[in-house]
Amino acid sequence: MTIDTKALAGFASAGTTQIVLADDGQALGYLGIADRLRDTSAAAVARLRAGGVELVMLTGDNEATAETIARQTGIARWKAGVLPQDKAAEVQRLKSAGDAVAMAGDGINDAPALAAADVSFAFANGADIALKRPT
Repeated sequence: MTIDTKALAGFASAGTTQIVLADDGQALGYLGIADRLRDTSAAAVARLRAGGVELVMLTGDNEATAETIARQTGIARWKAGVLPQDKAAEVQRLKSAGDAVAMAGDGINDAPALAAADVSFAFANGADIALKRPT
């Protein structure tokens, strides 16, 4: 299948996850899907950083999407392509270094990391699962 990498690169630079629509091995079209950042996101990150909070974004998104979102929000430290169990391991690593860790997550796949953190902020379905998961 021939894929228009230039088109996909345009989606990636806009902070979207790229999807190729295909039939019988032929690319028919391309989609870019993204979570919409709130207008206040960059300001919220700036306020947290001004208050001495070190932010780390752990995301399952691809590298280009993560980099775009990090740049748009002002998050300097981030990791892309992180699996749910790896998010939990990173939370544990930060805690073992003596850091207090707060985790914000937006789904069931974040539940292990939400449960492992000292403080959690769960959006969507992550709250119910994290509360039921043993620590």
